[in-house]
Amino acid sequence: MNELFITRLNEIFLLEGQNEDDFGGDNLDIPEVLYHATYKPLIKKIMQNGLGGKTRKNYEDSVSGIVYLAHDPDQAESYAETSDMVPEYWLNNIVILQINTTGLDKSLFAIDKNNQSGDTLEYKGIIPINNIKLI
Repeated sequence: MNELFITRLNEIFLLEGQNEDDFGGDNLDIPEVLYHATYKPLIKKIMQNGLGGKTRKNYEDSVSGIVYLAHDPDQAESYAETSDMVPEYWLNNIVILQINTTGLDKSLFAIDKNNQSGDTLEYKGIIPINNIKLI
């Protein structure tokens, strides 16, 4: 996907019930690398379209249009292991994505509303495939 298309998709995926003021990564310390755990059956689509957007919910308290990111791969994997909304066989097919945050819109980052400790972040938008590495 080209950058202009992804920027436009990010504008379209403004979330209902969330205020723009909830986001503002300019004030957050965003590391150069973050991690996202997902499931092997979803990788092909992610590597074609990027990560995020209007996708299936894998957790009861997740919000469509938000990508949840962890500071380390083990932490990301621990969240994927606890999903009760995916087929059971997916739990044995967890993969970790390394997300390069360079070039991502910092204003689309926020502290995870489900984990106010700051251990995990939210990204409101689509992370382009050139920022994603399967590890």
